[in-house]
Amino acid sequence: MRVLFMQQAGALGIGGLTRCLAVATEAALLGHKTGFFCRRDVHRFVRKTIDTEVFAAPVPPEKVLASAPAKNFTLADSIRIRNMDDIEYLRQTVAAEVQVIKGFAPDAIFTENQFTAALSGAITSVPLITTAATVNHPLFESPLYRPQQKVRGIEDNFNLVLRSNALPEIRDISELSNGRSALNIAPTIPELEPLLTSFPNNQYVGQLLFSKLEIGPVNRMTKAGNGPILFVYMSRGSIRPDDFIPELIRCFEHRPCFVVIAMRTSNFKGRKLPYAIRKNIVLHDIVPGLSTISRSALVITRGGQNTTMACMLAGVPVSASPVIVPRPTSISEVLPLVALPSSASPHNFAPNRSGSLSLKCSTTVNFARARSHLAAEFESLMGREPP
Repeated sequence: MRVLFMQQAGALGIGGLTRCLAVATEAALLGHKTGFFCRRDVHRFVRKTIDTEVFAAPVPPEKVLASAPAKNFTLADSIRIRNMDDIEYLRQTVAAEVQVIKGFAPDAIFTENQFTAALSGAITSVPLITTAATVNHPLFESPLYRPQQKVRGIEDNFNLVLRSNALPEIRDISELSNGRSALNIAPTIPELEPLLTSFPNNQYVGQLLFSKLEIGPVNRMTKAGNGPILFVYMSRGSIRPDDFIPELIRCFEHRPCFVVIAMRTSNFKGRKLPYAIRKNIVLHDIVPGLSTISRSALVITRGGQNTTMACMLAGVPVSASPVIVPRPTSISEVLPLVALPSSASPHNFAPNRSGSLSLKCSTTVNFARARSHLAAEFESLMGREPP
């Protein structure tokens, strides 16, 4: 079998790409042929991690739109923020995808939020497999989101391309993300995201963590001394390192803990990583996520799917920083993040707020205001030794 994986070309992080790589690795182990249609700046990363053919995907235009939403909650918001509904980009991308599909001749296309894949797959009669998330669902609700905030008209340019290819139009963008897929893969469990049961042909598969990034030897600079470990991963583009690193130093420089910060960059202020910015605070490019998290007493993160799943599997408390919210916010207002037994499996764990930390987190603007509260809350963990 031949499977073509399509990364979201407008993605700001690599979570979706690593979920594609997790599936591609398993497919390769079963003897299937894989290909990756992705933006050029991740080609080297893909080739380093898997033996596969790689094809260049067009990227959305980099321009600031006056109509861009202030908050990134839904599919429509994310598309508008990334300019992924630009009509010329859509036409160019569909043409490029069709050309690659005809050359690679896949039996199936696998994607996470590359919305044009539904068009090119329909044009070439290749079945589509798509990852599913609750925010993709047209009935998505949140205490932080009101349906009337939804960006309007995001479907217009997609419908222009659909009509030009004699394909049925859509009423909601979720019809392209998941509604027309032959199979929807939910990298979660029903207890956490029950709304996904209404997507057609939906299969819950538990976590889709990419083992090459999650499991590995822990660098000697990841642990020094006997204090508990605090692991920080804010994801690329969420909060600038220039903003959050000084605040972490103020919080924890003189406290009996060891802070490991993964930055996904090879240097910081001209210094090659890893290096100790303070005796108990070390900056890294990449660390094995799950292996590091399992040794930690607390994880500070923006609440990305892969990091959240790893924390749940390891049974480690989480402090989420909801960067889409313009004020300090309790984690309990944002996600049902949990601290679960390390024996939990993707098939039997369920939300349990009793283990959650209600830490006050912040956006870039409010990070400094929250540091004292964060440090005080962290004191309660000082008695917990890492596994």
